[in-house]
Amino acid sequence: MPSMAGRRGVNPGWRDPSHDEDIARLHAEGKGRNEIARELELSSSVVSYSAKVQGLKFDGSQVLMATEVRRREAQDRRAILSVALLDDVEKLRERLFAPLKYTQYGGKNFERRDDLLDQPMPQDQASLARSIGMLLDRAIKLDEYDKVGATLDDAYNFLDGVQIVIRGEVVPIKELGAADDGDDRTEQ
Repeated sequence: MPSMAGRRGVNPGWRDPSHDEDIARLHAEGKGRNEIARELELSSSVVSYSAKVQGLKFDGSQVLMATEVRRREAQDRRAILSVALLDDVEKLRERLFAPLKYTQYGGKNFERRDDLLDQPMPQDQASLARSIGMLLDRAIKLDEYDKVGATLDDAYNFLDGVQIVIRGEVVPIKELGAADDGDDRTEQ
């Protein structure tokens, strides 16, 4: 008989009753639906239907356990990312009041002029302060994610915020996840 594995459009109700015995035996050995399908070269839908007809049930605990492992791994990754964001905040904070070399070109002969300032110019300090604030906000929201069981949308919103900071885009404050206080100003 030709293999059913990987075939699309196969009616899941179709089955060859000659496979029922093999499916029941492998199920009794504790093998899962996908493992049985691979071993017998059948589609998982055919194995599922055959098991249903025979009154066999597959143990979903392995799926639940694998899901829990992935959830915990994601939680660990978020914790690492949160620490990295705080490291970035510290680096930017150090630059906020550190001496800075400015290079300018100008004049009739388009001459280069280097100036060493005690700290960045006010507009540059304001830009650094906004970036620090956004990164700090994202680190806090990332920590809150695991505390309150946030949704997948919250995770996507967080990652969008990180991209905004990295690219230095101009976005309305509301889109950065700030509380809606009626202020429609734009962050730059």
